[in-house]
Amino acid sequence: MAVIHAHTEKNPTITDNAITVLTRFGWQDKVRFIPASADEHKLTAQFVSAEAEAFILNELRNSKKFKRSNGIMLRLFHPGAKKSFRELNRPSMHIIFYENKIEIHFDLHCPGLKRPLESYEHFREVFMNFWHHSTTSQTKVSVALANNR
Repeated sequence: MAVIHAHTEKNPTITDNAITVLTRFGWQDKVRFIPASADEHKLTAQFVSAEAEAFILNELRNSKKFKRSNGIMLRLFHPGAKKSFRELNRPSMHIIFYENKIEIHFDLHCPGLKRPLESYEHFREVFMNFWHHSTTSQTKVSVALANNR
């Protein structure tokens, strides 16, 4: 079961943002975060059961709020990934499925969301993070999540 941590509005973490989105979809009790797995960019988790995994996969496959993202870019930037889904929103939660775990991270821009420019903005965000050895700001993600309620 996900443990909900209190956080200050000044310093939200990726765990705080993941809990916000998982709770919005009613999935907060279906994943367990792996201790000490969170960095500023990604969070590793496991499903609490095979039933929880099947439930979330079914929701992702049948939701108009997510799209499957399994192209060459997934293979290039997430080696070993089996499948992934992106939330069709800004910010976009990206859930990547591996053999025995999932990885969650957020992008401020979702490629192919509603306008062609969004893919460019996503590429720019990823490139600038790589170039500057930085990560997507969880504070910006938190603000955008609050604005999307």
